[in-house]
Amino acid sequence: PIGIDPLPDSPLDVDAVVQGQAPGVDDLELVVDGNLARAQRVTVARDGRWQARIDTRDFVDAQRAHRVVAWSPKAAFASMPRTFRAAREWTTVVDLADPRGDDRGRHGHYRAPTAEGWRDQRPLDIEHVAVATSGGALRITLGMGDLVARWNPPNGFDHVALTVFVELPGHADGARVMPLQNAELPDGMRWHRRLRVGGWTSALFTADGASTTAEGTAANQAADVAVDRERRTITLTLTAAALGHAADLRGARVYVTTWDYDGAYRALARKPAPFAFGGGDGRRDPLVMDASAVIRLP
Repeated sequence: PIGIDPLPDSPLDVDAVVQGQAPGVDDLELVVDGNLARAQRVTVARDGRWQARIDTRDFVDAQRAHRVVAWSPKAAFASMPRTFRAAREWTTVVDLADPRGDDRGRHGHYRAPTAEGWRDQRPLDIEHVAVATSGGALRITLGMGDLVARWNPPNGFDHVALTVFVELPGHADGARVMPLQNAELPDGMRWHRRLRVGGWTSALFTADGASTTAEGTAANQAADVAVDRERRTITLTLTAAALGHAADLRGARVYVTTWDYDGAYRALARKPAPFAFGGGDGRRDPLVMDASAVIRLP
């Protein structure tokens, strides 16, 4: 029978080395988390033993147990599953304070909607940005003026939508336009991945097809979203796969903006209303309430 040797109980901070036995089988496939499309073909030695390495760069949740099965399509045999966890090492490469109370638009004259949650709190104000990397994976932690969750959002916050632009190193293409936000990226930045996150959504796009009215091409992965209410932080984690499997992200640039989103970016008018921003023309003025600096990763 095909079998997998026991795996460590403690989380792995490196790639997982998996081995086992498969007597009478020439080769087998190693399947992780049921993903047959990315099954790894493994050659079995003459003595019936085999060994393989599982790339854990995309396993960013240290609490999640990953299930691995070895099977032979030819012999129609499969092993009992084994599980392991991965806790990749993260390195904080940027840690920046952002001015408090500057959630007033690029020119300082926008006003938040007048409904509760905006009127009495500051969910649109970015106060701190920390960026960490693990190989080609990216983690952005945003300290917010307030963390609001009045509408029971599954992602743990509402009254703000975060739009994150990532320029990948070594790529000459990309887009300057900030789709649906009446603006272009500052400092000559071009984006290759754009993440829009709100209380109910986490949507990732590539720049293919992006325009002033089109968000780009939807990617098949999005960000993991975590909220720390006591620290007033929102943490967004993108796997290496979501960012094109780069070996590392040195030279990448990141830019984060706030607004709000309800089927579309929330309206901007001359005067604020309970659910509309005030101080501008929504047809042409940037839909940006607060923004980080354009951050280059060392």
